[in-house]
Amino acid sequence: MPRRQRPLLARSLAVGLAATTAGSLLVPGTAAAAPPPGPPATGYQGGSEHDGSTQDPSFVRQIREHWSVDLGGRVHYPLVVGGRVYASVSDPDGAGSTVSAFELESGTRIWGPVDVGGTNGFGALTYEGGRVFAMNGQGRVTALDAASGTRAWSTAPGQSLSTSFPLASHRGLVYTSGQGPGGARISALAAREGSLQWTRSVPHEASSAPAVDDTGVYVGYGCDQVYAFSGAGSQRWHHEGDCADGGGSAPVLHGSRLYVQDPSDRTPILLDTGSGEQVGTFASDTAPAVDGDTVVTVTDGVLRVLDARNGALRWSDDRHPWVSNPLLVNGDVIVGASDGVVHLLDGETGADLWSATAGSEIRPPGEGASDGLTGLAVGHGHLVVPAGTRLTVFGPSAPQDACRAPDQVIGAIRDHYQRLGGPCGHLGAPTTDEVPTPDRFGRFTFFQHGAIYWSPATGAHEVRGAIRDEWGRLQWENGPLGFPTSDELAIPREPGAYQSFQGGTMYWSHPSGAHFVRGAIADTWSRLGAQQSHLGFPTTNELPTPYRPGAFNHFRNGSIYWSPATGSHEVRGAIRDAWEGHWWEAGPLGFPTSDEYSTGFGVRRSDFEGGYITWTQQRGTTVHFAPR
Repeated sequence: MPRRQRPLLARSLAVGLAATTAGSLLVPGTAAAAPPPGPPATGYQGGSEHDGSTQDPSFVRQIREHWSVDLGGRVHYPLVVGGRVYASVSDPDGAGSTVSAFELESGTRIWGPVDVGGTNGFGALTYEGGRVFAMNGQGRVTALDAASGTRAWSTAPGQSLSTSFPLASHRGLVYTSGQGPGGARISALAAREGSLQWTRSVPHEASSAPAVDDTGVYVGYGCDQVYAFSGAGSQRWHHEGDCADGGGSAPVLHGSRLYVQDPSDRTPILLDTGSGEQVGTFASDTAPAVDGDTVVTVTDGVLRVLDARNGALRWSDDRHPWVSNPLLVNGDVIVGASDGVVHLLDGETGADLWSATAGSEIRPPGEGASDGLTGLAVGHGHLVVPAGTRLTVFGPSAPQDACRAPDQVIGAIRDHYQRLGGPCGHLGAPTTDEVPTPDRFGRFTFFQHGAIYWSPATGAHEVRGAIRDEWGRLQWENGPLGFPTSDELAIPREPGAYQSFQGGTMYWSHPSGAHFVRGAIADTWSRLGAQQSHLGFPTTNELPTPYRPGAFNHFRNGSIYWSPATGSHEVRGAIRDAWEGHWWEAGPLGFPTSDEYSTGFGVRRSDFEGGYITWTQQRGTTVHFAPR
């Protein structure tokens, strides 16, 4: 879309809202004296819940590679905590694993590699209270000081059993699940000294990945055998399947729902965390990412974004061989393909926002694999990608200090501006303070290349380019559209964009320009396929009909007309031309009462209040007036 700086209109300036300062993230321990902004990634799929979602104002859509290193062995899922990256790596000969720490911004190795043993290449990490906890394939846990890599303690051989799934940590405890003679065992260790706090056995020949929050500890095994324990170790419930096959999984915990895959190729299930009752199913080859009402899955190489409330498909993408666990960051989707390219996609539309190569093949997560579980991580505004033996870190395209919003941008507008990249993003630097809208219900700030508007009902959203120009011509928020309810969004795989407002949706394309549709006309256009239909993009705003009560929009290849008596219908091509020749709705035909349709034998027809028009290849159009 063309991007033009619009001159500021003469709107009365007033003192903005009082600035508020966001609280700094406090990371326990001594790993960094001044942790960078944004939440950390403290475990598999981001943390102890494994839900793969984060809200990180310091993560922006404009990122670039900061550094990449070949670590000589398969890199497992990383941690990002306190301005550092912690990586577990399989020994090249497959006999054990090591742990190293790197400076997040520069890639400088701070300590490591520290050998944590094992007889295969498995390795898993979690972070708690200033320590990194590493577990090898024999279930032995080693606590390492996050700042220095010094060993604090290790569990005795046999205290935990063999495993191929990650561990988790929560509120001073480290949770593991291992397998051995007699079944599986779930254990809780004190993070400070490694003492065993409790252990519970279940009759399954498998290990699992504990998913943990304040409601309890959850583990899943083959045949839909799922258990919930309290933080103190008492069993809360057991969802009992109809068989007892082996295998385990890494449950995904989000709010009151537990997403559990089954290694025996049964349909994954969705459980209520309070009762253990099954409340649904889903399909995914990897751990899904879940955030609020959004679920992201990868199945047979196809990426799908679903409504968590009813499973309805919002959009899908099969353009690339998707293989990684997906992540949700500020509502956008991050996912890796087997060709080694990682992508950032708009969470609402699936439009491409950014992509880059990670330097080597990106492998599937490998739940249950003896050489270790891998996966992407986002923390402190950075994306960390394991790809084969390489570890690659992507971050803001300019130093974070340069990308932070200046003090004149405040409140919810500041938060949204920072998410869009701050001064380093497409809006550029602010050109005004925060200003109240004339009705004083909302606020706005102008930037070099657009604006952000906020109201209590709609939140904060950007508006820019040709869409902002047209919205301004229509009297901004005081016009028919009201406040924006979304940012400007690219239309996937099409040269266009759109933005939703309280009173309708504005669409832009070249050369159609920016125009809005709304109400019944928008419903009909959407039913026909919107911009992908035969009508194409709108070429006018919705306008009133001049002689009778009604409204219309013109589109590239036709029109949609509405009246209270007839509803909303398209009219196009030669039939529309013939209708125009009889004075549109003001003439004897009146408003259309149907869309154009086929009557067979090559005849096309549209019905009107006062008759109908037909068209054939041989005869062209014929107007049939209703008898009077």
